[in-house]
Amino acid sequence: MVFVNKKRMAVIGVDGGHPKTLQKLMSAGKLPNFSELKEQGSFSELRTLNSSQSPIAWSSIITGKTPGNHGVHDFIVRDPKQLKIKLGMNDERVDNQGNVSYVNLRKAKAVWNYFDADKTTASLFVPLTFPAENLNGWLLGGMGIPDALGTQGVPSIYASNVKDSQSEVKKVSFSEENKAVIEITGFKGMKKKASLEIKDGRLIISIPSQDKIVLEEGQWSDWVYLLFEKAECVFRFKLISLKKEKFRLYLSPVGFSPRQNFIPMAHPTNLGEELLERIGNFKALSFESDVYGLKEELIDEKTWLEDMQYTLNKRVEVTKHLLDKKWNYFVVDFFAVDRAQHLFWHTIDKAHPYHDAGKGFEYVIDETYVKMDEKLGEMMKFFNEDDLVFVVSDHGFGSYAYNVEVNKILFEKGFLSLKKPNQSRSLNDIAWGRTKAYAVGFGAIYLNLAGREKEGIVSASELEAVRSEVIEELKKFNVDGQRIFKDLIPREGIYSGTYVDDMPDIIPIYNEGFRAGKESILGAVSFEKEIVHENRCKWSGDHIGPYDTNDNKGFIFSNSPLNLSDANVFDIGSTAADFFNGNLNNVDGKSLLR
Repeated sequence: MVFVNKKRMAVIGVDGGHPKTLQKLMSAGKLPNFSELKEQGSFSELRTLNSSQSPIAWSSIITGKTPGNHGVHDFIVRDPKQLKIKLGMNDERVDNQGNVSYVNLRKAKAVWNYFDADKTTASLFVPLTFPAENLNGWLLGGMGIPDALGTQGVPSIYASNVKDSQSEVKKVSFSEENKAVIEITGFKGMKKKASLEIKDGRLIISIPSQDKIVLEEGQWSDWVYLLFEKAECVFRFKLISLKKEKFRLYLSPVGFSPRQNFIPMAHPTNLGEELLERIGNFKALSFESDVYGLKEELIDEKTWLEDMQYTLNKRVEVTKHLLDKKWNYFVVDFFAVDRAQHLFWHTIDKAHPYHDAGKGFEYVIDETYVKMDEKLGEMMKFFNEDDLVFVVSDHGFGSYAYNVEVNKILFEKGFLSLKKPNQSRSLNDIAWGRTKAYAVGFGAIYLNLAGREKEGIVSASELEAVRSEVIEELKKFNVDGQRIFKDLIPREGIYSGTYVDDMPDIIPIYNEGFRAGKESILGAVSFEKEIVHENRCKWSGDHIGPYDTNDNKGFIFSNSPLNLSDANVFDIGSTAADFFNGNLNNVDGKSLLR
């Protein structure tokens, strides 16, 4: 084993970092801290998984296991016995007394559970670490933490002029005295009233038991901590437009307060309180910057960029605070680069259907990498030459220009039937007695298998023949002579392990630019849209097709000279197991130290 004299190992995640963009900017001299890491240590592209989604890849990074052995395979999954869809990260469960608890759907333990008792771990903002587990050290959950409404981060807009039917936009009517009342929705749908008054060119917001908030146009409020029954919730406002006829007030997603730890987002339970006292509010949400608000065009790019920058700065402050403690293993993931690429890819892709809508924001992606480089430099000061440090990206990125309604293909090919003609909103509308295959999630096609699905009709003896027929029909599908699918792979061609039976029966591998459409992701058949239709949305870059993993690699740096040329995401957790325990007994990958 190498580096026996080293006592500490750290993994810093640059979620979604794209190797081509990174190397372009390093070559241009714009990323001095990444470049220094490469020069003093080692650098390579990092192999990822199918489907290359952050919860899947990071579950492998922290467990050292493949998806077949940790059980996570898609953002959206289905319960075959109830024929319902759910988030593939955690389950919310309610007992007979109405008490809510959460269960992490990652079935494998993180490698730190196998370290000796004297080894201390810090895990910050890593996907699928909610609810926080009891570990020797500190943990702040990441992707998977719900907001107070039970969603993954949905804001509200209060507006005088409501032109659309978006439920997030709420009508505000001002009196002749320039006064109005709004309702703020928090935990369990409970509502609190707030009074608005336009006075002297400012907006005054009055909430019972809170100091008055005074905002000028374009200004953010401080964070508001408000009790909804037993749950302390936290949010802030931005005044977008003050004019009565064009009034628009933004309310951030209402989250649970880290100070109270009402839902188990932190360990120890007083960690959130400690951090709030030291650095202020740092946002504990699944989607930490308001991607939903910009994707749905509830807010503009400037507002989102302000929110993202605030979020990154605060999360780096949290990280530095904990880096200053005594630890042995440190893992943190930052999402700024990932989010910027999702929302601004159309600005750099001239062939994207939404390209023209991005004029003026072509700089955002590159500047986010530059900002991340600056923050990396700040964090690297906390390490010394005796520390082993990895900086990793869990997947790459590509254009998301076209939606593919997979269930509509299956419907037209006769593999999927509906209870009523042209009516499909969810799995409930499928005629299961006449359905052999259906799609759910971003990268999954399932057979309606007898004994597994609640109303399965495909017998075990028919499975291979039906699956082969579905694959062959989808392989033929094209638009204007262009194939949509690069390949369609039976699950045994990708997955193996304890939970292989939970994996999709067929994994579609999309050609560049194509991705599953919203209706198919949710198990529906779209009759309002063509099978392949343009993605005219700010959420214009993606990585969760799934795409061919050879085309969608992340990257890995080390501050030490290592052979990283064939590294995979699950090798990182395996390396930690080797680093601290000197063995690979509980992991699937190889050690990068050997």
